[in-house]
Amino acid sequence: MSIQDTYILINRALVVGPGHSIKLPVVTDDHTVECYYIDADDSVTVVVLDLETSFDPPEINDDAARWYCMQRHTFLADEIIAKRAMFVKLGVPGRRIRVNLITITGADGSSDFFSVRYSPLYKGRS
Repeated sequence: MSIQDTYILINRALVVGPGHSIKLPVVTDDHTVECYYIDADDSVTVVVLDLETSFDPPEINDDAARWYCMQRHTFLADEIIAKRAMFVKLGVPGRRIRVNLITITGADGSSDFFSVRYSPLYKGRS
């Protein structure tokens, strides 16, 4: 497996909700997600996000598409302190991907930002 592409799915979000989606060039079963945030006054206490996929055609816009949660990640205490987390989801096929920020408790909404990078782990499947 190798990481060949990296996509920014959420860039400096101030509120909860989904980031934009991407359509991968090929279906991949394995995914890696890296999340990080700026917490200006160390007030964030809970962060929860979903890695989601849709099997709808690309001409269906994100708001109308049906999204399925591939994995929910709740930041652990150490991840809250570090202000970053990384997780891998293996064995779930996807080609249209997005990340949905479900909860960010304690963010002040003006100086705290949340970002997510996504990388597929390609194995040669198309």
